Amino acid sequence: MFEPFYRGENKKLKVRGLGLGLPFSKMLAKAQKGDLVLKDSNEQGTIFTIVIEKRIKYKKGCPGNGQPSYYAEC
Repeated sequence: MFEPFYRGENKKLKVRGLGLGLPFSKMLAKAQKGDLVLKDSNEQGTIFTIVIEKRIKYKKGCPGNGQPSYYAEC
């Protein structure tokens, strides 16, 4: 499903496309050190989730206060 140019077998929908959306989305997630995962649900269909790690930057010049930059007052 995450291979480029993959197309599903459901021909009734007549959905147009090249089959590049999911591979491109997964590539973008991986570029941010994340991932694109899917979960198949009979009630809701397929659920796609992009998971990206949150990174916190610290201000330079704050000697070891351990607070994120948006809280640091130094």
